[in-house]
Amino acid sequence: MTDSMTPAEASRRYAHISDGLEIRVFALAGQAWAAGTPCTEWTARDLISHVIAVHHQFVAMAGIEPPALLGPDDEPDMVFPAAREAVLQALSDQELAEKVVESPFGPMTFATLVGRILVADTLIHTWDLARATNQDEKLDPQAVTATMELLRPLDQSIRGEGMFGPRIEPAPGADEQTQLLNYCGREV
Repeated sequence: MTDSMTPAEASRRYAHISDGLEIRVFALAGQAWAAGTPCTEWTARDLISHVIAVHHQFVAMAGIEPPALLGPDDEPDMVFPAAREAVLQALSDQELAEKVVESPFGPMTFATLVGRILVADTLIHTWDLARATNQDEKLDPQAVTATMELLRPLDQSIRGEGMFGPRIEPAPGADEQTQLLNYCGREV
C-alpha cells in the first residue's frame, strides 16, 4: 500500500462513506440496538461501538484527543457523530493529515489511513448495520470497487479473530457488492 492519498481526497471519500453509516445510525435513534448482525458475535450496538472504537484509535494515531467511546448508557446516535467529526477535523489540518503513522499495513499518512482503511471498515460495517436493522443495504458502487481493490492483495492479513472471516465463494454472476461482501466473509 504505497500510494498515498491527499487530505482533500481522503476527506471527501470518508465524509461520503460515513454519511451513509450516520444515516443508518440516526434511523435507529431511540430504538433497541440488540439486533444480531452478520458479525455473529456482535449486536448492532456492539458493531457501532466497534466502529466508534476504530475511529477513536485512528484519531489517537494522528496525535489528537480522540472522541469518547460508546458508554453503556450512551445512545449511538449521540456518540458516532462526534467520532466522525473528530476524523474530519484531523483531515482538515494539513499537518495532521500528512503525518506518517504506523498502521497494521505499514507506515502511511493519516489521510491515506483514513481514505483507505477507515473508509473500507466503515463501508463494510454500514452494510452490516443495514442488514441487521432491515435498512437500505445498497453501498456506493465506486466505494465498493475501491474497497475491493484495496482488500484483494491483503487477503490473509485481514482474516482472523476480530477481523474478517473466511472468504465465501460468490455465486456465478454475483454483482460487485456481493463479491466484496463475500470476500469479507459475509453471507448475502
